[in-house]
Amino acid sequence: MPSEYLQEVANDLEKLLENEDDFNVIIYVGENEHVKEIHAHSNILRTRSQYFRIELSKESSEKKDGNFIFRKHNISPQLFKVILRFIYCGRIDLERLQGSDILELLIAVDELGIRTLVQHIREHLIKNQSEFLKQNLFGILEAVYQNENFAELLNLSLKKICKEPEILFNSDKFISLKPPLLELVLKRDDLLLDEIAIWDNLIKWCLAQHSNIISHDPTKWNNEEITIMERTVHKFIPLISHNKNHNSNQTVGGYDPISWDNSDWKSTYESFIFSFTNKNDFNSAKVSYSNGDKYSVGCFIAYGPCFGGNKTDMCFHKGTWYSNTHNKNNCSYPKIDIPTVNFIADDYEVFQVVKI
Repeated sequence: MPSEYLQEVANDLEKLLENEDDFNVIIYVGENEHVKEIHAHSNILRTRSQYFRIELSKESSEKKDGNFIFRKHNISPQLFKVILRFIYCGRIDLERLQGSDILELLIAVDELGIRTLVQHIREHLIKNQSEFLKQNLFGILEAVYQNENFAELLNLSLKKICKEPEILFNSDKFISLKPPLLELVLKRDDLLLDEIAIWDNLIKWCLAQHSNIISHDPTKWNNEEITIMERTVHKFIPLISHNKNHNSNQTVGGYDPISWDNSDWKSTYESFIFSFTNKNDFNSAKVSYSNGDKYSVGCFIAYGPCFGGNKTDMCFHKGTWYSNTHNKNNCSYPKIDIPTVNFIADDYEVFQVVKI
């Protein structure tokens, strides 16, 4: 069929939308005083949108005076008209929309199940990623991180952050970043930010999550505030400090909430050891918390970090890491897949958070 005939069909469908002839669907969009009533045709909606196809097939669908009634208060009237125009005649111009509008449009289109338009918006964002990501980074992350349909866009956003971390960490919005998003950033191997800078930003973020901790000076915190900060920061520690096993992708490490002061063994329920069988796969992570016995953490002049009774769970001595967890009677931590023999680490790091 010549393209001019297809163009004619599209024009006629657009006129049908504008003239509202024989409509049988009423959609209320927008919030509060901005609510608008929009009219449409069920057969077209059913054909072009998975959401409307399902909802219009339900016997429980709301109807009034022979018309189907829908309420989409989370979509603005302006953007819903853009979506409806695409549904009817396949026309849309993303270049005329602001970045925030495109994000709102992407979420709405995904909700309505219009797959071809989701793909078109996604491709537009990827094509214009450089400037768009800088201007709308936080909006994109919030919009896409929980939706598998946007995995490619999420990965592009994270790559941009890792390459230019100041975009995220120097932003005033950083402290409002949701914990799952912060985890996604910190677990990336390609994050171009040294560990000290990561720690500084992590502490800043943790403080912002607890407005009841007024002082930013750790020396002025009471015991309750110290505990709150420890519990907030501890789940991020495995993402920063680690030991990578020689000739292996495995990464192991531990966290000690008590000071290192060469005072023999100490008891705590808050310490833990961890292992990533594959350092590139966050899902391979295993964490083991202390059972609280008196051998939770060991501090000795002749040893490095020690976790577990008789130095069994994980310990460093004379250039070698070792774990003797086959001796279950002496273990202070539930067994995870840390090597049960001596092993040499390709590299290791030890951090200590101190009061200033």
